[in-house]
Formats: sequence, structure tokens, C-alpha cells
Amino acid sequence: MAINTLGTSKADDFATKLTSPENLSVLVRSGTVRNAADNISFGTMASLANFDASNVFAVIGRITPVKPGEFSLTLGPGENAGSISMHFEGTAWKLSGITPPPRVIAAMVDRLPAR
Repeated sequence: MAINTLGTSKADDFATKLTSPENLSVLVRSGTVRNAADNISFGTMASLANFDASNVFAVIGRITPVKPGEFSLTLGPGENAGSISMHFEGTAWKLSGITPPPRVIAAMVDRLPAR
């Protein structure tokens, strides 16, 4: 809905800033969703670096199939954990998406530039 309102060029620019190598590195290590270029933090989600994969049954309970060759993995308990999506490409699994918690998405939308 935000993309339709603002147009794809502004949304693409915003997404490019959020997915810079620096911002993704911070997200994976600390769970902080931020735009380093503008020094803005939108909130936090569960960190992939702190994901506990030792309990196989708990991990399996957090996996949601999306389509053949793709799944979503919730990073923690509750709706404020966020999730990642992985897809199979070639011979390996690759990150195909990051879904922040609803409160972080709301903070992002609030910071989008007006028309």
C-alpha cells in the first residue's frame, strides 16, 4: 500500500538504503533495523546471530513453507520477532527476504517521504 501511495521510485530508493551491506550486517548481528546513511533506527527484531538452532523441534516449529523451494523462518517467539525467507538456488539456500515485526514496519512507513 505504501508503494502504491508513494510510487515505486521512492520505495525502491528507501529499500536500497535499508538493504545496504552495512545495514544488513547490523540487522544480522544485533537485530537493529536501521538506515545508516541517514542515521535512523526503526526498531529491533530478533537477531539471526542469536538464533538458537540447538533445539531441532523448536526450529521446525518456526518454519513455514512458502512455496516449493522456499520457506520462512520466524526468528523468535511472538509477533515482534520478525522472520527471514530462504529459497533454494543452485546447490545452496539463499536469503530471499526479511520481514520485520509490524511495529518496525509501521515506524518505516511513518518515515517515508510525503508525495
